[in-house]
Amino acid sequence: MERKTRVNLTYYIVLVVLMLVSILVHCISDYVSSNQLDVIFTLLTQVLGMFILPIALYFILIKPKSKFVDLKDDFGFKPFKKGELSKVFLLGLLAIFLNTVFADINYGFLQLVGFKYPHSASNDYLGNIGLFFLDLFLTAMLPAICEETAHRGLFRLSYKDKPVQYILLSSLLFALMHQNIAQVIYTFFTGIMFASAVVFTGNIKASMIMHFMVNAVEVIGSLGIQLNSVILAIKPVFFNLLYSSVFGKIILVILTILALYLFVKTLYSFKSEDKFSFQKTRRMFLDGTLTVGYEASNKATTMANVLLVAIIVVGIMSEIFTLIWGVIR
Repeated sequence: MERKTRVNLTYYIVLVVLMLVSILVHCISDYVSSNQLDVIFTLLTQVLGMFILPIALYFILIKPKSKFVDLKDDFGFKPFKKGELSKVFLLGLLAIFLNTVFADINYGFLQLVGFKYPHSASNDYLGNIGLFFLDLFLTAMLPAICEETAHRGLFRLSYKDKPVQYILLSSLLFALMHQNIAQVIYTFFTGIMFASAVVFTGNIKASMIMHFMVNAVEVIGSLGIQLNSVILAIKPVFFNLLYSSVFGKIILVILTILALYLFVKTLYSFKSEDKFSFQKTRRMFLDGTLTVGYEASNKATTMANVLLVAIIVVGIMSEIFTLIWGVIR
């Protein structure tokens, strides 16, 4: 069994476990509080499903004779070079802005097709500040580590030398993993930003930091709204201001273009082997010698493709279900 088949099989097992966890959580929902249910669901899906399981299967299925140092190299865990960390923080700030734009486009599109968003009230942080730190841990810290490990880390094993496929595939599966049509569009584009950061830095810690920043600002914003703090709630305040007038919307378009430019410019300032592989792929694409798709047919490759198609089909089916449910409810 070739490595790509083993990687795809590993992710397929992860996907099945995530679906089983969803069913389990639904079965016990009548017996625990909503906060307890959130904690159980997050710990099982994040820590067990997307961190412990992929790493365990790496040593059992993908590379049985490997050591921990091999996992660190394959997944892209390495120290930052001098000056890289500050640029990663800049990428994170740009990702926060662009993620919000993508999410708003996602929201507007679904409203056009009649999708009804479920009402979700944020936790009362003023009544219990511990809930703020719990949410920060559950919705920012854990996803940043676990979701990046299962997507940007795992698929780096078989697609490191094919950066375009790596970026698109890991981003697609990252979006479908959420099993929620309300998130799938913008998480795909945000996933592209995360995966691009891994390609150009050669370091999965870059995407983890960016992921944490994107998710953490939402929790901090909720706290800021409850405290009536403009500083903590700067993101919703800023975007509400831009959406309040035609001039503000024009400024938003200009800022989006500028943010995309700065994001790409910052990516190209890094130096890594992954980046050089990306530049080689880019030249092949421009020369017309690059083919993106299935490889030459053989038994092992066919098996890898079958698993990949199965993963994507299951993900798309869950998105279609949530779309239909959101329209008819």
